[in-house]
Amino acid sequence: MSRIFFNLTVHTELRNNPQNLDYLASACRTLYSRFGVRPTFAVQSEPDVCQPRTDLFKLQSRQVDVLSGFGEVGIHSHFLHDKSKRHQDLHIQNALESARVAGYHPSVWVSGDWIANEDTFELLEKHDVAIDSSVNPGFGSPPHSWLTPKFNYWPKRGSIHRTDSGDHYRVMEVPPTPRLRVTPNLALMFHATKRQVSPLNENPIIIPIHSYDFCEKETLWNLMGYLLWLHEQFEVQMATLSEISQLGSFGRRVFQWRDLVKDILMVTGLLEHIA
Repeated sequence: MSRIFFNLTVHTELRNNPQNLDYLASACRTLYSRFGVRPTFAVQSEPDVCQPRTDLFKLQSRQVDVLSGFGEVGIHSHFLHDKSKRHQDLHIQNALESARVAGYHPSVWVSGDWIANEDTFELLEKHDVAIDSSVNPGFGSPPHSWLTPKFNYWPKRGSIHRTDSGDHYRVMEVPPTPRLRVTPNLALMFHATKRQVSPLNENPIIIPIHSYDFCEKETLWNLMGYLLWLHEQFEVQMATLSEISQLGSFGRRVFQWRDLVKDILMVTGLLEHIA
């Protein structure tokens, strides 16, 4: 039986619903008690100059404190409206400062809307943020490459979708599992998981999800159904992103033409017509 590491990365945002963190805490109690899930909570913090200004370390400090007991606290911010290096630096500095004032010392960054480029990694390196989980193939602006390594890797300096054992940023990329989302169609979740698992590695399975998704009870039920299947198929080790990063880099991605063809078919929408 293959051994895998599992992480739930929660993009912790309000989305006009101040109670969604309470729903999230309730769901996390269930997931922790039933399965031992230890999420990474990427907590939203936006600077004063951005409207609407949101800083959950201040607005929802009690709820963030409760959540921290189930896993780890990271930081999360959006700069879709202005991707300049100067503005990215403002967001990263602001989020780090807000977290530290609240008593946290986060080592994980997750960009809102999956916006990450070489400037992002240079700034994370500058501010001693050790881990990023923003490079999600097929998402972002522009979309991240489908040839991005699917496991932990050191991004090559000047080319974040490639890995390099020497000339790389001092920020480890722990990417989300491609195409894996919590959905009522569990068969899709099973398929995305099997694509990720390799007998050669202790494979991380990383599912990103928004906190407000837990306002719908079906989200928790779907996730629990998936976790029951996961435990039947694999030897599962629950972990935070920081713990998964300690596995180190899985090295260069083994290039397979079959994977490339599948990716092209998936992107173009042809796969579902010929499957």
